[in-house]
Amino acid sequence: MKKVSKLENGSKDKDICEDVLYVLKTQEKAKDLLGFINYVREETYNTRNFDIEEIGSKKFGDKKPDWFEVIKSEFSKGGNLDSVREYLEDLEKSIREAEVVRVEISFKPSEDFVKESYNIIKGSRKFKKDGNFLISIEINSELEGGARFSVGGDYLDITLKKVVLNYLETNDVINRYL
Repeated sequence: MKKVSKLENGSKDKDICEDVLYVLKTQEKAKDLLGFINYVREETYNTRNFDIEEIGSKKFGDKKPDWFEVIKSEFSKGGNLDSVREYLEDLEKSIREAEVVRVEISFKPSEDFVKESYNIIKGSRKFKKDGNFLISIEINSELEGGARFSVGGDYLDITLKKVVLNYLETNDVINRYL
C-alpha cells in the first residue's frame, strides 16, 4: 500500500512520518529535526511564502542533515503553507510519541551499526504507538562488550559477562567440572 502525502491530499494517515523516523533512527537526530521544525515556524510566522530549500540553507548552510532530503521531498509534492505547518505538527507529534529503545553500549556506534540495530529491533518487536520508535544510544565505557537493550519495561542484557555467566549457571559448569 503506497503511503500518500498529507501535502497531496490532506489525509490524516498515521504512517505518514514512518519514512522520516526511519531516516532519523535516533533520539539525537530527532531532537535536531524538532529544532528545525521550530525554526520553520519562526521563519514562516508572518508570511505566506515558503521555500524549504532556502530555509534549510539558512539554517544548515551546505551541511544539511540526511533527514532534510526526506522532508524536502515531502514539501515538493505541493500544498500551501497551512498544509506544510499541519504536516510539521503531525511529524512533531509522531516524534514525541515514538517509543524509545534504550541501547547501552561501550563504544561510539557507526551509522551502519545504528542502521542494523534499528532494522533488527524493527523486525523483532511490535511497538504500541503505530510501530514508531527511536533509539536512544548511551555509551557506557564500563560495559564489557555486548549491549543492553530496554523498551517499555522489557530488558535484554547481551553483554559478554552476562552471556558467559548465564551459560555457566544454566549448564551447571561450576559443579560439573570444578
